Amino acid sequence: MFISTIEDYYTEISKIFNKHKVRRHERMFLCSVGMMSAFIIPDAYKNISLDMIQASIPDNLKSELSHRMPLIQQYKNLWEDLIPFLKKCPMNLGDYVSRLEADFQDGSYYETPKDIVNLIYKLVDRRAGQGKIYDMTAGTGSMLLPAVERGFDIYGQEQDAERAFACFANIAWKNADTIMRMPTIEKNYELLKMLVS
Repeated sequence: MFISTIEDYYTEISKIFNKHKVRRHERMFLCSVGMMSAFIIPDAYKNISLDMIQASIPDNLKSELSHRMPLIQQYKNLWEDLIPFLKKCPMNLGDYVSRLEADFQDGSYYETPKDIVNLIYKLVDRRAGQGKIYDMTAGTGSMLLPAVERGFDIYGQEQDAERAFACFANIAWKNADTIMRMPTIEKNYELLKMLVS
């Protein structure tokens, strides 16, 4: 399987979730955990432990995500397929969780429409790399991802811990080159905490 587009990614990750009978409203969280685990678990991923997977969740979000943590154990066989898949995916395809969030929506959260995001960046593109972008309702980061591509410093805030974690994972993957050069997990987290606060 060769992943070259975000559509390929969503097709393949859906197959993995379907194989393991992951319910739609659980996919965003599990994908975010998988993305962060793919960062910190060494390439010799044959001996993945659930403790290693749980360690991928930033400490500042663990208590708020405590109701979701049992899913890591519940889908313990998922990780043998999901993490190797994510390790093989290019880290620059785009938004890795927004379509999964669409399955999660409960009617109270809405992704910023792509047309609106594009219009905003048409207005600010002439200042690319010269400022800061703050999204006070960051969700999964669909508004912040284009800012990363354009060299802006980004700041986000999100009330829902699950969406904040998805945003955290999405932004981390967009900054993979920088993060992967960091020598330790602790330094990775320090950098990530600066990206989404």
